[in-house]
Amino acid sequence: MGSLLGGLWAFSMGICAAPASEVPDALTSQAPAVAGLNGTTFVAWSGWSGVQSHTVWYSTLNGSWSPQAQIRDALTTAAPALGVLGQQVYLATTPPDSGDEIQFYLWNGSVFESGGTLCDGVTCAQTLATPALLGNGTLLYVAWTTPNGAIGYATFINGVWFIASSPVPNAATDPAKGPTLALYGNQLYVSWVDTSGATISTAVSTLPLSSGSWSTQSISIAAQTDAAPSMAVLTKPGSTDSQALYLAWTTAASTISFARLNTSAEWVASGSPIPLPAGEITRLAPALYGFEDVSPNQQCSFHSDVAYTGMETPHDKIHFHQKINPCP
Repeated sequence: MGSLLGGLWAFSMGICAAPASEVPDALTSQAPAVAGLNGTTFVAWSGWSGVQSHTVWYSTLNGSWSPQAQIRDALTTAAPALGVLGQQVYLATTPPDSGDEIQFYLWNGSVFESGGTLCDGVTCAQTLATPALLGNGTLLYVAWTTPNGAIGYATFINGVWFIASSPVPNAATDPAKGPTLALYGNQLYVSWVDTSGATISTAVSTLPLSSGSWSTQSISIAAQTDAAPSMAVLTKPGSTDSQALYLAWTTAASTISFARLNTSAEWVASGSPIPLPAGEITRLAPALYGFEDVSPNQQCSFHSDVAYTGMETPHDKIHFHQKINPCP
C-alpha cells in the first residue's frame, strides 16, 4: 500500500518514475541503444552469440515490454544505434564484410526494414564503432568515428545524404569508441572520449550545420573511461519540468557518472537524473534518451531514459530506468 500511495503522490505532483526493469530476454555483450516516439520507447541490442558479428534485436515499451524481436538479415560488429526523425525510427548497424560501412533500418510500424547505407554518391561513411543518430525537424544528423580516430558527420534530408568533407575540428578518439550527439538550445553537441581515455571533449555547432559552424575550442571534463559516452536532454532531479543537457560515462569502478551543462556552457559533475543502483552496474557504455509525448487528450509528458548492460553471469542483461514528467 505504501508504494501505491507513493506512486499516487508522485503522479499528482507530475512525476511518474517507472520501476527499474530488465528488458525481457535481452542478452548482449555490448551496450544497448534507446530512442522514443509517440510514447513508445525502443531498445535495441546486439545478440549475445557471435564473436565478430552479432544478430540485432529490439523490444518496445508502452506500458509493458513487447517480446524481443530479431531484425531480419541484420548483422553488426559494433552495438546498434537508434534515432528518431519526425515519425520515423532509424536503426544503424555496422555489418561485417561491408567495408566498415553503416547500414540503416527503418521502422514501418511493425518491423524494421532495410534502408540502405550512409553513402552520398561520392563516398561512404566508414567506422569500427557505434555511430550516433539525432533527428531535428526534417534533418537527421549522424556522427561516427573514422578508422583513424577522427569524428565524421553527415546530414540526411529529403532522402539524400550529405557527408561533410572535413571531420569535426580537433576531435581525436580511439577508433573503437563512438561519439554521442545532442541538440540543446538550438545548438548541436558532439562528445567523444579523448585518446588518453581520461577526458571527454565536446564540440558545439550553431545551426544550420556547416564546416565553419563548429566551435574553435571544445568543452572538456576529466572522465576516466574505457567506453563511449552518451548525451541527452533530461529532466533535472527534484524538478517536474526543468531540463538540462546531461553527459554520462562508465567509470573504471563500473559505475555511471554524470555531468550537466551549466549556464556558462561548462560541464559540472552531477548526480544521476534518474535513481540508479549503487555500486558496480556496468562496464559498457550507458545509453541516455529524452523525448516528448503528447497524449490523445493533448497532455504533454517528457520521458527521461537511462539504459545499460549489466554484469550478470553467464549472460549480461539490459537494465532500463525511466522517469516521466510534464513537458516544460
